[in-house]
Parts: sequence; structure tokens; C-alpha cells
Amino acid sequence: MNFPNLTIEPDIKFLIQPASEKYMDQLEEYIVDNGCPECISIWHDIIIDGHKRYKFCKEWEIPFRIRNLELNNINQAIIYVCRTQMNRTDLTTEYRKYLVGKLFTAEMFYNKLMSDNDKIAIAHQRSSDIALKIGSTYNLSYGTVQKYVAYSKSIDKIKDKSEDLALKILMEYLKISHENTITISTLSERETILINEAVTEERMDHLSDSEIWQILKYKHTYKVIPKEKEKKKEEIPKIRLTPDYDPDASLATLKYTSVSWIDSINRAINKTDFSKITQKTRNDILKNMEDVISTINKLKNLLGGTDNNG
Repeated sequence: MNFPNLTIEPDIKFLIQPASEKYMDQLEEYIVDNGCPECISIWHDIIIDGHKRYKFCKEWEIPFRIRNLELNNINQAIIYVCRTQMNRTDLTTEYRKYLVGKLFTAEMFYNKLMSDNDKIAIAHQRSSDIALKIGSTYNLSYGTVQKYVAYSKSIDKIKDKSEDLALKILMEYLKISHENTITISTLSERETILINEAVTEERMDHLSDSEIWQILKYKHTYKVIPKEKEKKKEEIPKIRLTPDYDPDASLATLKYTSVSWIDSINRAINKTDFSKITQKTRNDILKNMEDVISTINKLKNLLGGTDNNG
């Protein structure tokens, strides 16, 4: 049987929360017994909705129908998938946060591409409008929407290095704070993979800031556990095989996240038309910058004033 040569776009598929094993078994059984229940929605041969149905139909050589979606570009496809997924009753909290962030970003790009006007001015205006619209739809504040945008970008960075770790976080197999998610997103690919390996091997369901840095600090030795000690493994706290006090621990996160400050400031400098910003925004940023500079100088004095040789 000749099947349409449909494409699975990984970034689109990742937006769809994986189904449970039980649901997959039931869906496969239904398709084998009754045929494909719904059309598979596509855009330019890319599957937008129906990845699981397509998988089973292809495996069992079962015919299926296709519905072509009228979409203008990939951003509108992302918007369609995000909105559809947000209606799921089994959506995890983390996946919901991720989809809100992806929806906002896709809406922004879509509006920029579709606009024939001054993109800088309109993008700034629509940023607020889009965030408020999404917030109104899903009962979220403007600030929360913006927080979820940052969260979704962090998850994407993690996914690019370890999709398995990103899915553990989104599916809530691994509980981790918003701040630590951002921290992991700044790590190298090798460090991210090491984190995922440790989480998997130790069956960790929670990852704290200190555990992140402990894993990386002992990345060459933490897996070497003598066989004779494995029988007492239940007595050993997960990954907590370090001294009680690490003088560098409190500054470890700052060492990585401070780099992202520079990127954010440079991005704002390069993308902002300073002749058009409001006086209130100008005053607020200046006030915040004064506080930041004061705090940085305080930390700088402390770091510079320590004699490590004495």
C-alpha cells in the first residue's frame, strides 16, 4: 500500500505532550480494529496533528484521511498546536507553562512577518497586547506570561542538548525550580548530558541547586561506587557525597547566570529604538540599573578584597 510521504517536524512534535503507555496501547488496538478515527492534519506535508495515528496506520498499513490546514507559515502552525494542546485535560503544569511561552513567541514572530509597517514600533506595541491577550485567555497575569516565555526558551536550550532531560522536566518526572531550569540551560552540552545521566541513574525526582553543582563537580568520579558498598546504597543520600560545606557553592550559579545578563543587555541595546521609548520606561530602567551597579560594586569589593594566599 502506498502511503503519503508525510514529514515529522521534531520541534512541532515536541510541543505535543507524550501520551501514556496505556493510552497508546488503547489507540493502537482501536485503529487496528476500526481504522483511523480522525483525519491527520498537515501543512505542506508536515504533520501538525495526528503523529500517533500516523505511526500506527503506517505500521499496520491502515488507510487514513488527510486534512490540509490553511496556515501562512511555521509560526502559525506552532500557534495552532499550542492552542490545541492547551485544551488537554491531562496537560502537566510544566508543559502548560512551556506552551504559553511558545505561543507568545510564535504570535510575536507571526505578527512581525505579517506586518508591512515599522516592525520595531509594532513589535513593542504588540508584545504587550499579545501577552495580555494570552493572559486573558488562560487566566494569567502579564508578568506570568513573560516568565513563561523565559521558561520556554530555557527548556528549548536544554532540549537542544538533551531532549530526554527536557521531557523529564516537562512531564514532571523531575521536579526543578524555575531558576534552576534557567541555570541548566546555560550549561554546555556535555554538562547537560552528565546531569541527565545522574538523574536517570540515581532515579532522582527532584534536583536542587546544590545537587546540580555537586554532579558537575564530581562528574569524573561520582559514578565510581565500589561494589561492596552498593548494598548500603539506600543509606546514602542521592548525590550527597560531598563535604558539608563548599565555599564556592553559593557563587556557582552566579558564575553562569551573570553571563546571561550581558546577553540580555546587549540584545536590548541592539533591538531598541531609544528615541521612541517612554520616559517612564527610561526612568524605571535607570533606577534598576543604579541598584544593580551598586550591588555589583559591593560584590566586586568583596571578591577583590579576599586574600586567598594569606
